[in-house]
Amino acid sequence: ERNLNEQVQMLKGNLLLSRILYQLYQQLEAAPSTLVKNLEEQIADLHLAQFELSQQRDQLFQKTQYLDNLIASSRETVSEEDKASLAKLIDTRISLLDQLNRQMDAQLTNAISLQLTQQQLTRIYASIEFTLQQHIFWVSSNKPIDGKWFINWPSHAYKQVSDLVLKPDWQGWGDMLLAVSLLALPLLLVGGLLLWKRPTLVKRQQKITKDLGRFRQDSQWHTPRALLYTVLQRLPGTLFILAAGLLLAYCGLLSPRLIFQITLNLALGYLVFSVYLSVMRPGGIGESHFRIPRDELQAKRNSMRYLWLPLLPLIMLSTKAVVEPSSLGNDVIGQGMTMLLLGLTAYLVLPISRARIKGEASMLQTMTAVALALAPVALMVLAALGYYYTALKLTGRLIESFYLIIIWSLVYRTALRGLELAARRLAYRRAVAKREHKSSEDAEGGEAIEEQPMDLEEVSQQSLRLTRIMLLVVF
Repeated sequence: ERNLNEQVQMLKGNLLLSRILYQLYQQLEAAPSTLVKNLEEQIADLHLAQFELSQQRDQLFQKTQYLDNLIASSRETVSEEDKASLAKLIDTRISLLDQLNRQMDAQLTNAISLQLTQQQLTRIYASIEFTLQQHIFWVSSNKPIDGKWFINWPSHAYKQVSDLVLKPDWQGWGDMLLAVSLLALPLLLVGGLLLWKRPTLVKRQQKITKDLGRFRQDSQWHTPRALLYTVLQRLPGTLFILAAGLLLAYCGLLSPRLIFQITLNLALGYLVFSVYLSVMRPGGIGESHFRIPRDELQAKRNSMRYLWLPLLPLIMLSTKAVVEPSSLGNDVIGQGMTMLLLGLTAYLVLPISRARIKGEASMLQTMTAVALALAPVALMVLAALGYYYTALKLTGRLIESFYLIIIWSLVYRTALRGLELAARRLAYRRAVAKREHKSSEDAEGGEAIEEQPMDLEEVSQQSLRLTRIMLLVVF
């Protein structure tokens, strides 16, 4: 690790440093990690076996008593010659047990030494990995984007396309087809089953919508159930994307790990955005459950629908940067695409953030909106300065932040509706109890005692504040 830091200081500011760090990181990931498993259990077993061996040896050391007990348990008559032979056998057995005990001592010492060595290697491996990640993150991976970069871009892009070789490995794909098919087939079957049951899910969701607003039928579980049905309706697309990625993982066009990771991230992004767009469609959960105005609903839906277009290739580029960072050094096409896509993302995020800032939002929501509006611009600056890997790494985190914000908004609105429904039920029960109490007082002719009313608005605000705190802790 000290040598690594010294080399980093020597090559600081040189693009060669990033390539060296990428190669070291990939070599570290590809290094064989054949650690002995269950070593603690094996050491415990050795301790137990040695303890049992010591007990047997202690019994044999009391040779006279052991021999008398052995003769007493025998039904046959034992002569003096037999006793002498038995005594010699006991001495031989004691000698063998001593040898076995020494061997077990040596084996136990080696096992403990191996355990300590493995722990030390694990700590060193984690330390070097962390150091490499830190240096890779803060080291420029590409040339800065300036006038010379734009002038040379066509020739560099042509050279990058010319060097690109897409040669499918049908032989290797055929060898792995049976194994990946066994994994992809359940995904396809579950996706097909959900497609077949989609009309049933839609009918159940419509029934939930009809029960909304009815005092006896409506409940806090209606919105979570409606969201669950929406997720199940959109889940087939996610499963089909995963199945396609598994089937194409060993086609040879890209590395299997890269294909699978891209597929996994695309499937997750499709699920989150498709569920959100389904919730925000006219007549959907956003309008019927959350009571969002139709104009605001349509604006949010359009913004998120267009935002998905630049995020789709950004997911692929950020995944490639994490899995294969060594391929970014001469990726001028990807660098140009990243700048263009981040600019488009900033343009699409700006109206969403501006509407959030102008609306009745809390300080935390306003700060989040401002951060989301400025994040794509900051990433463009990093990519323009040559920190291409850093920009893509943070782009992946930005996309994950979008997912968390979408999930947080759905959970928050669900909790808000539950609090609203609970407040309505409480107000209704208090009104009924007050009416019944007044009727009984009128019937008895007594003087009514005025009860101090409960401030339902204050209770709702406190519950809402507590809900926000819990959601912030969770997310």
